[in-house]
Amino acid sequence: MEAADEEKPLLNAQTNPQDVGSEYTSDGSVDINKRPALKGSTGRWRACYMILGVEFCECVAFFAVSRNLVTYLTTVLHESKVAAARNVSAWVGASFLTPLIGAFLADTYLGRYWTIVASLPVHILGMLVLAVSASAPASSYSGGEVHRTMVYAGLYLAALGGGGIKPCTSTFGADQFDGADPAELAKKGSFFNWYYFMINLSSLLSSTLLVWLQDNVGWGVSFAIPTALMALALAVFLGGSRVYRFREPTVSPFTSLSQVVVAALSKWRMQLPDDVSLFHELTGSSESGHMIQHTSQFRFLDKAAMMLPHSDKTCVAPPTSSWRLCTVTQVEELKILLRMFPVWASFVIFHAGQNVPVPMSILWQAPSHVLHGAAGAFAGIGMTEFFYDQAPCAMKSLCAAFAQLSIASGFYFNTVVLSVVAAVTTRGGAPGWIPDNLNEGHLDYFFWMMAALSLLNLAQFVHYSMRCREKTASSP
Repeated sequence: MEAADEEKPLLNAQTNPQDVGSEYTSDGSVDINKRPALKGSTGRWRACYMILGVEFCECVAFFAVSRNLVTYLTTVLHESKVAAARNVSAWVGASFLTPLIGAFLADTYLGRYWTIVASLPVHILGMLVLAVSASAPASSYSGGEVHRTMVYAGLYLAALGGGGIKPCTSTFGADQFDGADPAELAKKGSFFNWYYFMINLSSLLSSTLLVWLQDNVGWGVSFAIPTALMALALAVFLGGSRVYRFREPTVSPFTSLSQVVVAALSKWRMQLPDDVSLFHELTGSSESGHMIQHTSQFRFLDKAAMMLPHSDKTCVAPPTSSWRLCTVTQVEELKILLRMFPVWASFVIFHAGQNVPVPMSILWQAPSHVLHGAAGAFAGIGMTEFFYDQAPCAMKSLCAAFAQLSIASGFYFNTVVLSVVAAVTTRGGAPGWIPDNLNEGHLDYFFWMMAALSLLNLAQFVHYSMRCREKTASSP
C-alpha cells in the first residue's frame, strides 16, 4: 500500500470526479435480487420519491403527536402541567435516542431497506393504538390507568418504530446515487435539500391542519390521519422495491471499533514506525472495495495496525487475530468518528434553549424566529450530508443517528441548563431569572447566557472544522 498522508481540511474539500462508463454502479450496490445494480433501471430520483414519501409521513405522524401532546395529557389524561411537560420531554428524548437502535440493526444485520420495512408496521401499530385510545368513549375503560397505559404504549411503540425510520431514510436515499459517478454525486446534494424540505413541510402541515383538527374536531381524527398516511407509505415503499439500490450490512461496527482499541492498547509500549507502508492493510478492506488512506491524527491508534515480528513473545493471540492486528482502514474508521465528535457536540448547543416561554408579542419574536429558522435550514442540511459523506461505509446509518442524538442531547442539556440556572439564581430567596411570573425575573439574562454559549459553540465548531480532515479513499 502506498503511503498517502496528504490531508485536506473539510472547509476546503473538493471532489475528485471519476469517469465511469459501466452500465453498473461502481459503489458496490446491488438490486433486490442481490445482483450488481444497473444504473439505468435502479436508484436515482425514481427511487428517492418513495423514500422521501416515507420520511414525510413519519414526520407528519411525529409532529401531529408532539405539537399538542402537553395539551392532550393535561386535558384528556388530566395530568398536571409539570408532569405533562416532563413526560413529553422524556418521550421526545426517547424518539431521538431510538435511532441508535435502528441504525445498529441497519448497519449490522438487516440493512437499511429491511430496517425501514420492519419499523413501519411498529410505528403504524403505535399510531393505531393512539387513535383507538383517543376515539373510544371514556365509559369503555374500566379505569383511568387503562387509558393511560394505552396512550403511553402507543407513544413508545411509535417512538420505537420511528427509531428504525429516522436514521435509514436519509442514508438509504443517499445510497441511490453512485458516489463514483460525478453526475449522480451532484444530485445527491439535492436529495438532502429535499429531505430537509419534507421535514419542514410535514411540520407545517401538522402544526396547522392537524392541530386545528385536534382542537375543533377531535383527537381520534387527528391521530387517524397520520396513521393512514403511514400505512400508505408502507405500501408505496414496498411497491418500489425493484428500483432501489441496496448496500449489504457488514460486521458490527462496535466490534470493529473495539478491535482497534484492544489492538492499540496491547501494543502501547511499542514504538511506531516512521514508514506507514509497514502498517497492515488488506485489498478491498472496506465495504465498497476501497481503502481509507492513512492520516497522521490520533497516531496512538496506528499501533493497532502495526505488524509484529513472528518472534514477538508478548502476543496472547495469533498475530493474524483481528483483536491483535487491524487494518489501516479499521483504524481510520475510528479516527473519523473521533473527528466527528466535536462537530456533533456543536449541534447539541444548537438545539438547547429553544423551549423557554417568552411573554412577548409574536411580532417582536418574529426576527429571532426567522434567523433561527434560516440557521436550522443550513445546519440541518449540512449536518445530515456531513455525517453521511464522512461516515465509514459500514456505519452510514449509525452516523446518521448521531444527528438525531444531537437533538435528544439538546433537549436533555436544556433541562440541565434550566435546572442549574434556577438553582443558582434563586439563592437567598431571590425570584431567579425564570420565575413563574416572568415579569419578576430576568429572562434577558438567560438569553444573554445562551447567546454567549452559542458564540463559544461557533468558535469551537470553526476550530475543529479547520482541523477535521476529509475522508479519502483510494483504490487498492
